[in-house]
Amino acid sequence: MILHFSTDEKPWLNQVGGKAKALIEMTEKGFHVPAGFVLDVAYFDPWLVDLKSSQAWHDFLDQPNPETCQALQMKASTFSLTSDQEVALQGALKELNTANGLAVRSSSPDEDLTSASFAGGYETSLGVTIDQLELAIKKSFGSMLDYRVVSYKQAHNLPINDPRIAVIVQEQVHADVSGVAFSANPQNKNLEEVMVNASFGLGESIVSGHVTPDIYTVAHQKITSRSIAHKDHLLQVKLGSYMEQVPVRQPDAPCLKDDQVLALHTLAKAVEAAYGYPVDIEWAMESGQLYLLQARPITSDLTQWTWHHGKMTKRTILVRGSIVELMPDPLTPLYADYTKKYVAQTMGEMIKEMVGDGSMLEAMTFPTINGYAYYKMDMSMGFVLSYMKHIRKLLKAFRDHPAFVEEERYPALQAKVDQLKEKVLGQMGSGELYRITHELTHDICRYYTYCQMYLAQAYSNEGLFMRYYNRKLKKKVGQPYHLLLLGDDTVPILADKALYLLAQTIGQDAALRKEVLETDTATLVDYVKSKGNEGQVLHDKLAAHLKTFGHMVYDLDFAKPTPADDPAPVLELLKAYVAGQAESPILRQQRAQSRRQEIQEKVQQVLSPRAYASFKKKLEKVRFLAPFRDDGLANVGYPQPLVRKIFAELGRRLVKAGQLLLPEDIYWLRDQELHDLVEGKQNQSLLTEIVDRKTLWDQQKSIFPPMVLPKKARIFGIPISAFLPKDLEEHEDDQEYEGIGVSVGKVTGRARVILSPEDFGTMKKGEILVTSMTTPAWTPLFSLAAGIVTDVGGPLSHSSIVAREYGIPAVLGTGGLSKIIRTGQTITVDADKGLVIIEGE
Repeated sequence: MILHFSTDEKPWLNQVGGKAKALIEMTEKGFHVPAGFVLDVAYFDPWLVDLKSSQAWHDFLDQPNPETCQALQMKASTFSLTSDQEVALQGALKELNTANGLAVRSSSPDEDLTSASFAGGYETSLGVTIDQLELAIKKSFGSMLDYRVVSYKQAHNLPINDPRIAVIVQEQVHADVSGVAFSANPQNKNLEEVMVNASFGLGESIVSGHVTPDIYTVAHQKITSRSIAHKDHLLQVKLGSYMEQVPVRQPDAPCLKDDQVLALHTLAKAVEAAYGYPVDIEWAMESGQLYLLQARPITSDLTQWTWHHGKMTKRTILVRGSIVELMPDPLTPLYADYTKKYVAQTMGEMIKEMVGDGSMLEAMTFPTINGYAYYKMDMSMGFVLSYMKHIRKLLKAFRDHPAFVEEERYPALQAKVDQLKEKVLGQMGSGELYRITHELTHDICRYYTYCQMYLAQAYSNEGLFMRYYNRKLKKKVGQPYHLLLLGDDTVPILADKALYLLAQTIGQDAALRKEVLETDTATLVDYVKSKGNEGQVLHDKLAAHLKTFGHMVYDLDFAKPTPADDPAPVLELLKAYVAGQAESPILRQQRAQSRRQEIQEKVQQVLSPRAYASFKKKLEKVRFLAPFRDDGLANVGYPQPLVRKIFAELGRRLVKAGQLLLPEDIYWLRDQELHDLVEGKQNQSLLTEIVDRKTLWDQQKSIFPPMVLPKKARIFGIPISAFLPKDLEEHEDDQEYEGIGVSVGKVTGRARVILSPEDFGTMKKGEILVTSMTTPAWTPLFSLAAGIVTDVGGPLSHSSIVAREYGIPAVLGTGGLSKIIRTGQTITVDADKGLVIIEGE
């Protein structure tokens, strides 16, 4: 019920609140914190039981407003300490010096989070005497019911039906000088610069805005700037819980000496190191002694794209490429932990399997910066020498690779998943379910790691064929080389054709057609997901399609639904086909095949028989490899629906145990937290941490990550940026943006910005699709689009492959235009020049 700051226990956030937890942690780490203790959340259980049994409580739940909140606070003001509460409190007070008064502060579990500070929302009492202590505690307790707090919670999606608070009691500091220090400058986002605000007397004068503080900036233990304000009065705390305003004798004098400013720099940076992220601290000085009063994360945006963790060399680079293209958003915490473990591990496993030595990739890791995933590689001379040592084995593995993966690896993965699908998840232990999620995530990463070899082969072979064709045949034939690579089936093309054929079948039945077109999509989703509709024609046809193609991921983060989980986007596109709003993919493919045959016949006319035989051999090799690229992207999600079902089962169990609010909150846990919950080693709720992480994710989603770090990274003198899309800040024109033209042609039209599958239904025929990236599950949208613009991607990405197949202009790798272009704007996509031009509204 009561924990002293010097306790050896490790209290949970929802037990003592953010403020008290920080003070306990800072005391443990040796910071000079005024002595005190915390009355934890459980201390107030008797009052909460009384509160929730009152009519005022039910009135509040029915209609939370200022009047019902005030009624609850009035109810709380009538409470008295129980005998147990009184005994515990008096025992704790014996360890404090109460002669100079006490400070009584709230410490809500929802307060002082990264995403929500609740600054000013809770009650603080200073200079409290022993006979005033119970009243001060009640004031802090009742402040959690203040309408300011309730409305703040509602605005930040925090529950209001479970108010909780802890209360801090600590020795009063009678400050000569006090203020706030930021371990990173919130004004210029400089992480190396500390900003100190200071005033005479209590810091309340700064917080309330009554006094303009002195402001110092310090970098590397040097004061770089100072602004000394006119401070004509100060606030002093007096015993009896009141403050007195006192004139300042020298209002233009600095509050701090230089050595005191530097001491605050040291303190702020030390607290930042303890937290692991930038903080602001409240501090006070009394008779020359510096005290730490509070520490909390800085809630303003301090986005920096630097990597400070682990060993770095001049050849260390971080790249958002390869598998990262399937992770356009910040990663959810659970997925970040899983992939950090398995992406680099499976790369090493593959290389070891291919050449017998996996040490060449020991330096590879998979970190996140501001939530975004990166490949980290150390391209040292040792790596290059190791690569050259095994070059023959690697080249042989490249040649054998496609058949090996498609004939062995993928069927084995399918068989494993299908076997697991037969098990009844509800009858399996939580520990076994948790283990399977790790195993399947490893398998997903391993399969995609092998698929990356397709990209290497496809890229090199297509590049060689392009150079050969452009040098010897383009002028004679008069057509671009990529038309010779179109018209073949891939998994996404097969899915699109299957959806179209399903639409034709539905269209031939007047009753089914009417049912599909006149039923809203949400109702259709419920219809297709209900087992009670099995045996009905429409249900079974839709279910069969999703069973075959529902694993194609929109996003590789397993927190994101697949079409099998949420078929709404597929059903929206099905409606478009039924209504005749999109062109037949079958006719489109036939046209591509006919055009390919015409070009090939023309090539035959301009080449000798021997040269034509060589041409055919080159073309067949490129066409053989090309489909593997999109097939790998499509098939990598095969285990994903099952993984999500397992997490849903674990989430339901954790909700039932009172450890989560919603089953899907499981994705916002860290791996160790989930492990401990599953093993019964953690009984505390992580609700506030989950809310905090969701809010941070929303903040991170609004920024666009650089494609390579450091931004001017080079390998053997070659800029890495030459092979990657531009960052948005590199564009030189406000209206004309460069990207990578991967198809041919030019189109002007209305932009449609779509950043998630939830918006698929908004796409209209003839609009230009603008998005961060696409995966195979996005393919049906190409049937409606007149052009494509993406933030990331290049000649081998899914967007490129499908845009060519569908014959629509596409400019990829624009560096973040999805955050600049707005739906409804008129834009021009010039794939021939690799330009996107924003024409206007």
